[in-house]
Amino acid sequence: MPYFIAFCDRTDGATPRVLVHASHDIALLKLKERLDRRLAIDLRFEGSLNSLDSLARGDCDIAGFHLPEPATLLGPLLAEFGARLNPREHYVVCLLSRHQGLMTAKNSKRRVRSIADLARLRLKFVNRERGSGTRLLFDALLAKDDLGPADIVGYDHEEFTHLATAATIRAGMADVAFGIEAAARSHGLAFVDLVTEHYYLACRRSSAARIAVDAMVATAQSGAFARAIARIGGYDGASAGVIVHLPDLLGRRRRN
Repeated sequence: MPYFIAFCDRTDGATPRVLVHASHDIALLKLKERLDRRLAIDLRFEGSLNSLDSLARGDCDIAGFHLPEPATLLGPLLAEFGARLNPREHYVVCLLSRHQGLMTAKNSKRRVRSIADLARLRLKFVNRERGSGTRLLFDALLAKDDLGPADIVGYDHEEFTHLATAATIRAGMADVAFGIEAAARSHGLAFVDLVTEHYYLACRRSSAARIAVDAMVATAQSGAFARAIARIGGYDGASAGVIVHLPDLLGRRRRN
């Protein structure tokens, strides 16, 4: 791929550079900071599906995306990931686990405990952008409760990061959002944990970017990074480095 300069090819002492398109994540930013001296990561945040599309087009070296545990919780929407991931073509590794749920103001007078409460109480919602993994997961949870976009006030109000949705609530412009615990903590919001999910890195098996993926995973497995995400809250690094068998992840029968 044109963007990644393999470690073994450098003779001028320059820091290797890799282009990553990834679903928004606070811990990933911390990981980037820790790798800056050894690996220059050009990081662009976009939705999970858009990141995988960028990888397919050759617009990035590595794609970051996330899926709930179990991935089948997405229901029919899991097929969107299946259409973009191929076990013969892609190398996929788990980077970390995190918690997704409902973010609300701590002084809110309305008690929110479930997705159904959003519709029942007619709470003003702020959503993530179309194509983001968080948006897909929220849609799947709506469907599980026999709800749809029309049942959620503010469903079409979109922001492009977890921190932006949390800031919208903190500013009093919305009552509730669906996002990660770390974002809620960073803005002093209440958080209702609903789903554990895994954050993955994907690259082409034939690409030198596998070296960069393994370097990112090694850093995620370090004690220093474990302490860093513990301070942020809402993360677990125990699954870092687990190599993914895509047919298992995507609920497909093994064919090879």
